[in-house]
Amino acid sequence: MLGNLKLTQKGLLIISVPLLLQISFFTLYGDLLSQTEFLTRKEHREKNVIGRTNWITSLILASNLMALAKAGNYVSDVDKSLEYCLSASMQNLRELAEVFAVTDTVQLATVDEATTVTEALIKSTAAVAACTGSDTTAKTKTLVEHSIQPGLLKLFELRHKLLEAESRRYKIGIDSVAAIRKKKREFLTVGIVLDILIAVFIFWIFTQEITGRLGVLAKNNQAFADRKELSAPLSGSDEVAQLDKSFHEMAARIREAESRKQEYMQMISHDMRTPLTSVMCSLELLSIPDYNLSESGKRQLVKAEKELGRVLTMINEILEIERLESGSFSLHKEIVSIHSLVSTALQSVEPVAAEAGIKLTSAVDETIEVFVDVDKLVRVLINLTANAVKFSPPDTTVAIEWFAKDKKTVRVQVKDQGRGIPPEFLGTVFERFKQVQVSDGVAHKGSGLGLSICKAIVEAHGGTIGVESQAGRGSTFWFDLAIEVED
Repeated sequence: MLGNLKLTQKGLLIISVPLLLQISFFTLYGDLLSQTEFLTRKEHREKNVIGRTNWITSLILASNLMALAKAGNYVSDVDKSLEYCLSASMQNLRELAEVFAVTDTVQLATVDEATTVTEALIKSTAAVAACTGSDTTAKTKTLVEHSIQPGLLKLFELRHKLLEAESRRYKIGIDSVAAIRKKKREFLTVGIVLDILIAVFIFWIFTQEITGRLGVLAKNNQAFADRKELSAPLSGSDEVAQLDKSFHEMAARIREAESRKQEYMQMISHDMRTPLTSVMCSLELLSIPDYNLSESGKRQLVKAEKELGRVLTMINEILEIERLESGSFSLHKEIVSIHSLVSTALQSVEPVAAEAGIKLTSAVDETIEVFVDVDKLVRVLINLTANAVKFSPPDTTVAIEWFAKDKKTVRVQVKDQGRGIPPEFLGTVFERFKQVQVSDGVAHKGSGLGLSICKAIVEAHGGTIGVESQAGRGSTFWFDLAIEVED
């Protein structure tokens, strides 16, 4: 199922699942906050009710005490304080009535009753404060016994009723707020952990799925490079599957082209090289004295043999470089000294160099050894040295040197004193059929494949090859190989 999703869709899925979880989480968290806010307002109201009830009681007691003090002539100027206490008591009762007007009809009835009792007490208190004359004590006593004392007891009873109900609610409110706060903390912790776990899990699933499919691509790429069978095409319609499908199609076309090229090479080998070899044998037969060729005929015969030999050499080089680059050959490696390889190569090139008037020199270090295919490395040295001789003027020197670049690598280089290579040609000298000038191929009868063969052989040994040159100052062709270190 995941293989049918595009990479962008998978990315959106990775983002959307945790995002939806977070939206749900914040929705529920918002509900908890609303409940907390409601309970907080309720708690504030209940604290307000308790505070106002206590304040009303205090004001009524204070007003009665002040009235009694005035009636007994203990104090004289209490009218303003008394008026404030009485008016403040009624104001607080009205505000309590507004608090309960909508939310609690039972408590509202209690407040209304307390208001009626308080009004009666205010009248009695005012009467006590107004008592004068010789019978003040008797009047005050009568008001206290029949009006103030019962009113205060009733007011205290109503206050206790209000406080008891609000205390129960306040206790419930405190417990509810604490429970919700605890639930918020737990919910927040669980939500964060769950969000992280789900995000990591989804990311892990998609990472495993995507990296697994990319791993198949990497294996197919390596298998194609190693000329092995590719894995079956990936299922699905995502970009990775489309890329794998395109890679399979490309690999099939390349292998088909390689197969056709191999058929073409076989055709060259069989249908061209064999007849040309037969022609060469015929020309050699014509050169024997029995045919009595004229001097002109002999010269033409020699020329034909050289041209035919050059064509055969080119065909053989084409076939060889195809085998090298296609990997359809094996290296027969052995441990050998660089000195031995160079000596063998020089024996092959010395006749050509002597004919051209070129002196060959080499180093004498016999200590550096390499693990290589001897025949193929000698072929590289012969090609590079013969090339140096070919492009060097008479009475100059071609030197073969080698030295350890570091503990693991040896550099072998062939230096000449020829005309050099212009900078614009340095990057292409190792390509097939590439020569510095068109006239080179004509004047020196080169195929343009020798350096390509050298590059393929060196790289097959895990080495590198290059050239350094300046026009008019000679060239230095070099290659690096791994040193064979004794255990």
